Amino acid sequence: MDSLKQKNIRMRRLKLMKMVNSIKKYWKLLVLIFVVFHFVAYFAVYIVWPFTINHKKEEVKKMYTSLKNNERIYCYIINDGSLSPAYYVNDSISSIDLLNFYKQVENGKNPPIVFKIQMLLTLGEPLILLGYNKDSSIVEFVDINTRCWGYEKGYLYINSVHKSLPNDSLILDYENRSKIMYGKSKDNFHSSRYGSQCD
Repeated sequence: MDSLKQKNIRMRRLKLMKMVNSIKKYWKLLVLIFVVFHFVAYFAVYIVWPFTINHKKEEVKKMYTSLKNNERIYCYIINDGSLSPAYYVNDSISSIDLLNFYKQVENGKNPPIVFKIQMLLTLGEPLILLGYNKDSSIVEFVDINTRCWGYEKGYLYINSVHKSLPNDSLILDYENRSKIMYGKSKDNFHSSRYGSQCD
């Protein structure tokens, strides 16, 4: 019995010695891997990423300049004398669902929402008009955030698009309702909407 215990102890010691020898043999390689990994991570975070972000911002600035003559529009809905945000989508295929939804609403129905729920209310910087679909029922827009030079493209139903801001009384009423609902005035500056350069 004692000899079996001693044998097990010797085997454990032998394994431990092999492990120690392996570490001694490869410690330089492990250190090198550690250094290279941290160098690559540093390079990606502090050099590549800022360069990529700055490049994206410059591209958006060029876009903004190229669209300076495009019509500016505002997005909101007035329903029963109250101001409210409008639904919008980010792709032309979903814009068909958006159009069908609003057509049914205007006919007094309460249709299900089959597209991703996103809402937009423009009370500050206007959106930039990019174009219309064939029957002008859907508007394509780009929303450029000049605070961080990010942007979002999307589609709106034509009846939620306006050439001017709503009157001051409607805006004040909406802001008061927003403060009650959200604890503060709610605006559209959500960084995730505009891309990584606004995070």
